[in-house]
Amino acid sequence: MFCYEKFLPLFWIAPLLKPTWKWNRRSRQELFRHTAILIALMLVVLLIRTLVGESRIGRLIQISDDRNSVLQVLLSITAGPVVSIAAFIMKPIQAFMALEVKWIVPLSLLLLAIAYGLYFSGLNHQTKRPPTEEASEHFQRQFSSLWRLLIAGFVALVLAYVLTLTGDEDNIYLVNGRASLVHLAAAFGAAILCGCACCAIQFGVSHSRRRSIATVGLALFFTLLIASGFRVQQDFVAIAQYQRTFWTDIAQLCPDMTQGSIILIDFNQDPAGLEKVQSFNSRFPRLLSLIYKFPLRWINDEDPNQSIQPKAYRLDDDWQEYIALEDDFLQINREVALDQRELPGEVRSDRVMFLRSHEGRLSRQFEPLVVGDRTFPLKQNQTQLKEPPFRPNLLFDLLMFP
Repeated sequence: MFCYEKFLPLFWIAPLLKPTWKWNRRSRQELFRHTAILIALMLVVLLIRTLVGESRIGRLIQISDDRNSVLQVLLSITAGPVVSIAAFIMKPIQAFMALEVKWIVPLSLLLLAIAYGLYFSGLNHQTKRPPTEEASEHFQRQFSSLWRLLIAGFVALVLAYVLTLTGDEDNIYLVNGRASLVHLAAAFGAAILCGCACCAIQFGVSHSRRRSIATVGLALFFTLLIASGFRVQQDFVAIAQYQRTFWTDIAQLCPDMTQGSIILIDFNQDPAGLEKVQSFNSRFPRLLSLIYKFPLRWINDEDPNQSIQPKAYRLDDDWQEYIALEDDFLQINREVALDQRELPGEVRSDRVMFLRSHEGRLSRQFEPLVVGDRTFPLKQNQTQLKEPPFRPNLLFDLLMFP
């Protein structure tokens, strides 16, 4: 996996972070050696990934590939930094818009603490100002340091996307959720740029009457930025609780699931619920096999499409236009299901368990499925079971309520 290697290019800016760094012959030689070492490390990484059969290495050099990795990297380098910087602006605004009454008191205390720290740090900086004759030289050093960090932050922000070879191309525009991990390495450079901007504001108004206003504004910005982090944490807690409810509902509504069973879930009346089950997009159809231990003969690890374990699929908005076939057969293909892996194709409708999501809860339909002027019989529960008769697997305790 190209996971930890995403941080490797960031080390290129390490020399720029040295307070004594200056653009001269010695620093250029140091930067050249540093670059050579990093390139060697990246080549070693590519070699190792090639030897272990990493398919994305091949895609990296296939210009004619529909999902060309080079084009994906170029898109990431272009759009990624903009999205990361925009997140530092939008997240505080979103946190302010979603502010709850219970957070007003703790956030007010946090605002006062940050404002106090900023004000007295600026006061301490003014106390240590050099004499007038040295003020110009001091200003030049401060400006040079800020400019150096600004360049380092921007370069780090761009380099963070050089090894973006995984995930969907649209993930680059996401700032929340698991898919937004594409921006993880960029947080370092974006934080440096954000810090430079805040320092520039403080430095610019240090001799102005507006210094207090700037201090309060920066304190408010940092407070809302912290609040946005707590808001994301709350969202993840709510999503985790919803997913436990979701999979518990499936287990209770489909205790008769068996080999070859297909579970279809319609979210047309609950789009918010659909958003909360996006975490397992790549493995959604097979997730039941991680919750329950199905018989080994049902599972084919070499070719998952040949597995006959129960599988669940989320239906697309316009599934009714494509799902109907002749002679009580339904087709589950890319036009019908949001999940694009391990699609069963044509299936008998009496193997299908049809669930609808409404206001965060699922219900099972036993009446024939009506599509246009045709009806398709659905699987009936002819057992007395209240839950599937299988042993718990790895994710049972995480995704099921006791």
